[in-house]
Amino acid sequence: MECYNDMMVSKSEPEALEKETRQQSSNNIWHRVRSPHLTSSSFKRVYSRKADFEQLATSMQRKKKTVQTKAMKRGLELEPVAAAQYTEVTGNQVHMCGFVVNPNTPHLGTSPDRKVLPSGDDKSYGLLEIKCPEKYSYTGCQYLQKHSGDTYSLKHNHEYYYQITGQMGITGMLWCGFCEV
Repeated sequence: MECYNDMMVSKSEPEALEKETRQQSSNNIWHRVRSPHLTSSSFKRVYSRKADFEQLATSMQRKKKTVQTKAMKRGLELEPVAAAQYTEVTGNQVHMCGFVVNPNTPHLGTSPDRKVLPSGDDKSYGLLEIKCPEKYSYTGCQYLQKHSGDTYSLKHNHEYYYQITGQMGITGMLWCGFCEV
């Protein structure tokens, strides 16, 4: 219970925390504040766990040294490019986003890639999730479901779906765009 109480935040703290951590992984505060939280990127793992919850909890509580893999480095390099392309295609404004905690669920946290403000709108912010896979192909894509015409949606059993719905729930945003480069 002590750990949970340490995560409690007032109604005014989340906004300051989000602003202070907008540089995400290059920000020491971001690393420190997100470590005790259950983050949206792990929601699928938690949801689909069938046994040994103690082992899962222990593995998630460990403070692991962040190791930057080749794929992570690629993502960090391409994320600004993808955000710019998203803006070019949609006309929407994108803004950096830091670590978000909702005072109603202080044990949960998320770091959306961007906040999005649709062009001509001043109120209905949404989110943008960016993925930078090494191989890009709609054919045989593990996380997209093709619908009629050229429309796609995330498969409801994929970890990205859990991550994005978690982001929306924690931030209170009603929509999220998805961009891949």
